[in-house]
Amino acid sequence: MDGQFQLLFEKMKIEMETQSNTIMAKIDEKLIPLVEENRNLRTKVEKLENELEYLKRGQRENNIIIFGLEEIETSKLDLIQKLKEHFKEDLEINLENFEVNKIHRLGHKKPEDNKSRPILCSFVNNWKKNEIIKNKKNLKKSTSPRTTQRKCCKRENSYKQS
Repeated sequence: MDGQFQLLFEKMKIEMETQSNTIMAKIDEKLIPLVEENRNLRTKVEKLENELEYLKRGQRENNIIIFGLEEIETSKLDLIQKLKEHFKEDLEINLENFEVNKIHRLGHKKPEDNKSRPILCSFVNNWKKNEIIKNKKNLKKSTSPRTTQRKCCKRENSYKQS
């Protein structure tokens, strides 16, 4: 009787191994397409992240940051007009409204602080930005506080990853 149990146990063991091998093969068969799909999706995500970084960098290439302009404007239209006047006076550059994509002051206005905030100016294309950068050396050296305090333009090409 002990031999019969041993034989039955061996048969059951072989049958269980066969079934578990069959189940594992079916799982592997179903898992292979999922692993392949996961690999494809990871590749796509990496490509999209690279493309997004490229587009962001291209968008920042048209930006300049302007320091030292008094903060007396009440709207963005006033800010554009003031910037146009200063570019015309100091750099002898004519700036049109359609050449500016967006413009705003950086940071928050602090009532106790008399410092003027820098201006981020984004142009439609980088031609005008390059013209301004090339002509910033022509800033007039006058004794008026408006022009002696001005540091003018800075390129904004750095990319900060978070």
